[in-house]
Amino acid sequence: MVEKPKKLIDKKTMTNILYDLAILDALKSNQAPLLEQKNINPATYIYQKYAIDSLQLVENNKYYAADIKAYKKMYEAVEKRLEEASVMNDSLMKKNTKTIDLPKTQKDTSKLKRKKRNLDVNRFLNKTD
Repeated sequence: MVEKPKKLIDKKTMTNILYDLAILDALKSNQAPLLEQKNINPATYIYQKYAIDSLQLVENNKYYAADIKAYKKMYEAVEKRLEEASVMNDSLMKKNTKTIDLPKTQKDTSKLKRKKRNLDVNRFLNKTD
């Protein structure tokens, strides 16, 4: 059994942190230049947003991970939120692409994909909880 951290992060907040970490990881993989352009360090972003430090995050993650069933439920909640966000983004893209001419070339298709990624990223970066 893992000892309860002195600075326990409640389960809902920890789930929100895991969600933000998943989004930031995807951004690092797909939009690293945008993170650099906006001068966003994913770790620092999480620490500042949730007023925590790296040790507190590690201790709490270890604590919650010790209960496999509860931790799985937390990740299932994160996955559900990611899926919901994806559906919403797809809906917004469909709405926004109605006013855009359909791509005629591979270059046009690439531009449209970049616009979608930028919309996804900007929605996350401008989100306030």
